[in-house]
Amino acid sequence: MPTENKFLFRIMKSFLEDFDQKSGYKFTVHHRVMTTLFENSLSGYKIDRFEDFNKDTFKKQLLFFKQMIEEYNPVGKHEAYPFLAMFYRSIDDIYLEENGERLFNSFYFNSDLFTHILYQKSLEEGYEVVNTNGIGDYPECDKWFVVADLNKSGTHIGNINNSFMNFEKVHNIEFREDLKDYIWKSDLTYRGTYNQFYVLVDFLNQAEIYYQDELKVLTLKPSLTVSDKLLGSSEVKPFSNRFLIFYHASLISNEKYNDKTTKSRIGIIRSYLKHIQRKYSITMLSIDQFSSIQIENKGGIPIPSEDFTEIQKEFTRRVKNKEDETLLIVLQLSIETKLRHGEILGLERDCVVSIDESGEFGTIKYYSKTSGRKYKTEVFMIEHIRLIERALKLTQAIYEKADSPLKKYIFICSHYYLDNKVIKLKDRFNRLFKEICKNLYDQEKISLQYSPNNLRDTYIERAWQMVEDGLISTLEVGVITGNTAGVAAKHYRDRENTKRYVEALYEVSILDDELQGEIVDIESVKDLPPVQHGAGNCASESCIKVELDEDSFYKCLTCKKFVTTIERSSYFEEKMKVYKKNKENSTSVAERNFYSGLMELYGSYLSKMYSIKEGENEH
Repeated sequence: MPTENKFLFRIMKSFLEDFDQKSGYKFTVHHRVMTTLFENSLSGYKIDRFEDFNKDTFKKQLLFFKQMIEEYNPVGKHEAYPFLAMFYRSIDDIYLEENGERLFNSFYFNSDLFTHILYQKSLEEGYEVVNTNGIGDYPECDKWFVVADLNKSGTHIGNINNSFMNFEKVHNIEFREDLKDYIWKSDLTYRGTYNQFYVLVDFLNQAEIYYQDELKVLTLKPSLTVSDKLLGSSEVKPFSNRFLIFYHASLISNEKYNDKTTKSRIGIIRSYLKHIQRKYSITMLSIDQFSSIQIENKGGIPIPSEDFTEIQKEFTRRVKNKEDETLLIVLQLSIETKLRHGEILGLERDCVVSIDESGEFGTIKYYSKTSGRKYKTEVFMIEHIRLIERALKLTQAIYEKADSPLKKYIFICSHYYLDNKVIKLKDRFNRLFKEICKNLYDQEKISLQYSPNNLRDTYIERAWQMVEDGLISTLEVGVITGNTAGVAAKHYRDRENTKRYVEALYEVSILDDELQGEIVDIESVKDLPPVQHGAGNCASESCIKVELDEDSFYKCLTCKKFVTTIERSSYFEEKMKVYKKNKENSTSVAERNFYSGLMELYGSYLSKMYSIKEGENEH
């Protein structure tokens, strides 16, 4: 490198000596050119010490080399950034070794950030690094590079995705500022915040188009301004009831979205409407009308034992180093404990709180998907505690060289090319699991291509099968899985096992005959008289409703005119508990058989409800 700057020459020489050995890259012609012109790329900056390098010099050099390479050789345009990032990482490491602290230690410029794949785009396209902490005023810039802050209390390693938010995509400037305020103050996960952003951009742009169209039309033809009970006031304003009804209808009718996507979008928009409700005088009735839809939860996809055996064998076969063994431990904990695989990957190094005196159990703390930003505790068998302790040992060397917030986690690994950069293990586990399942499926060794989420389905399915087989009680399974019967049926369990599960839960045989009554949607029963203290409704116009004794419970539920809805499932669950208790306290065979029959009847309805259970409306 031609230079008279001795300091620059010394650090560049040190960097180049290590480049071939540690980077995993070959030294190319482009690298030689960048080395030769390195001092030129710093034109305007005086570099005499480490502290003279910063975010501004990094950006200046990146844009210099990018323009040069694109102009003379577009083929090598991707080589400038990794070369520059590795140089800055190198001097950061040297500074740490000499001074005991990082040279680049700001949240807005540090070695973990500028070696991130998205940081290059942020510099080249004019994004500003933003830490959405909700304190003070939101940043004025329109292009945010939202970087996850692991030092924020309760931030989960599984949700530390960095993302771009270009508020220029919102055409109305006032709407744009409203969205910034909402994102800034939202207390969601980083992934959740980004999902909300891109949904709301479309919503706000459509609101602006609708508003402008109304201004044009109603200005030209004032006679069209008519008040309506459904559509609301004729006043032309943003987010009018007319627009909300229009947009809600367009979401539901959009064939590109499945029911789950539509439900999610409606929920996001309802939340945003509440945020801007006062500013734009949006009535609560309007927000309530922007209601969610009901969707059918088809249950989970448990992995059959023969398929899981093949997956586990392949994981084990691939164990060749410490990282491979750590990945195998994640698999084992995912299938043998109640924690979701994301919760396992988010375990911190001090997660083991205690081990009981018998040495058979231990208590851990962790962040749950449903606990927000608060720790939950869970009791593990000692075998699982030992697996966690083994993972701690396997990742000890990585922990010792880490100096980022990631070092507090157990399941971490080294970057492929930057040996001293620590990254989360989650992506590698997910990628490996899917790769193994795809290969086994292609070889016809397993029946489906599974995802890591199916490990949770499998654990819960196995636990409930233990109930069905009489190995544990329903009280124990709630503790083991962390789910109620309804939640398990709705989200995790195989639908084919619903009947068996209700039978095991209430210790009753479910009728194989078709139900005489019918389970319908809630709108169908709105104007029908209730029967059986709210169990359902009667669709007969001639029947005289008499419910003076429990015999009528049989008559109604075995009548073809009896209708009920899945929203009544909690009533049926409660009745099953009452009848079960009455059966246990029966003083005669006849009384016992009477309550057994009621349980069979009510259980048949409950089983059918679980099988067609739909998502609750969001309010």
